[in-house]
Amino acid sequence: DIKIAVKDGFDFIELDGMQGATGAGSAEVIDYVGIPTLPAIVEAGEALEEIGRRQDIQIVLMGGLRDGIDAVKALCLGADAAAFGTSVLIAGGCIACMQCHIGQCVTGIATQDPEHEKRYQPAVEAMNIHRFLETVRWQIAALTHALGHGSTRELNRDDLVALTPEAARITGLPY
Repeated sequence: DIKIAVKDGFDFIELDGMQGATGAGSAEVIDYVGIPTLPAIVEAGEALEEIGRRQDIQIVLMGGLRDGIDAVKALCLGADAAAFGTSVLIAGGCIACMQCHIGQCVTGIATQDPEHEKRYQPAVEAMNIHRFLETVRWQIAALTHALGHGSTRELNRDDLVALTPEAARITGLPY
């Protein structure tokens, strides 16, 4: 799929693996579609290398990233950027009841119903999201510095090891 996207002229590749989810998705998609996000970066990078386009196409990873530690792992494995979805929604008050599609969100986030919307406090939740993203930023900076780098662009596979044989097999990292 990566090779097809490049051939069709995509500017970047966004990988959203099986750990990400939305309450609006069907159970079949949420439970059975996708591969784990971190190995997906490795596969995407290898596919781009095979066709000589790795330097031309950026890889953005989202799906299952919970914090700055996950973002650093993604960057080390070859992602050019990391994006957050569900974790930001949780920081902003979502309780992950996975019923977004019915329009009766108990927190007032995923609804068009004016009565349900009244439950949401945008100013409070915006500050919660701000604090979450500042924590992510701090984690990324602290880990980048601890690994001896001055920029996240310097993060690389040599900064990681696999903690299990399974992780070593799917990422190609040393165990």
